[in-house]
Amino acid sequence: MIRLAWGVLPSVQFVRLQNEYKNVSAPVGLATYDQDLADKVYSIYREDFERLGYDRDSWRDGQSDVPAAQKAVIPEARFYDEIIERNIIISGLYAERDRLRADLKRVSRLHLMPLVNGLASLRRSARALVSKMRGAARAKSGARR
Repeated sequence: MIRLAWGVLPSVQFVRLQNEYKNVSAPVGLATYDQDLADKVYSIYREDFERLGYDRDSWRDGQSDVPAAQKAVIPEARFYDEIIERNIIISGLYAERDRLRADLKRVSRLHLMPLVNGLASLRRSARALVSKMRGAARAKSGARR
């Protein structure tokens, strides 16, 4: 469990991890994460590292004596599970897209856009008229004083 405390900097909102907890990633293997990549990440996110109190070399904490070739391998079952989950999500997105397209076709058959645009224009005109009337009333009441 990770406890988060919200902090606010001038016009910047950030999350600070409490000292007794640590943001730990799932151990998938760090074979492709080396000092060169760590330096690049640090140079890009230096302000975040400093603001959140991350140690720039904390990536080494997950390193072990397991050879790099073995660390880069995940179980085949997990690999297939991830692919299946991704495909289910993509399938759901396609279904949602198709549903929204069908809804759009139904709505566009009603030819309501000119009506909506006309109402929006009428609202803008009414607001401008009310604003003008208020300004005239203020000017009139100011002239009486």
